[in-house]
Amino acid sequence: MESICSICGKIIPEHRQRRRAKSCSDKCGALLQKRKYHQLNPYSVFTQNVSGAIAEYRTIIDLLSHGFEVFHSVNPGSPCDLAILKNNKLFRVEVKSLRYSASGVPYKPTKPIRADILASVMPDKIIYSPPLFNYG
Repeated sequence: MESICSICGKIIPEHRQRRRAKSCSDKCGALLQKRKYHQLNPYSVFTQNVSGAIAEYRTIIDLLSHGFEVFHSVNPGSPCDLAILKNNKLFRVEVKSLRYSASGVPYKPTKPIRADILASVMPDKIIYSPPLFNYG
């Protein structure tokens, strides 16, 4: 059974079909990986500063919707991006914009944080470490 390359429309050679390839060549394979990456990471078209700002504002909205008072840092060199207050308790939040690999695995932050909570912001969700319910 012949398979068609999803990039260029050519027939995928038999030796590549045996490896279950979805493309006819390495060049088309690289383009396919790039397409998958951009589908999983819609903010990848922006600069790192812009995608970081988007992640911070998405986190602010999420924290406000969970009943936290949110304070945003104006100093880019501060040890945290946000401070949150709930039940007279103040916590520092570091926001990291994370992306998925083309295979769908999220990249992990590599630098240590100097805050109480890490907000890992991905295109489809925000994960708090430790979880937010520990603070409410």
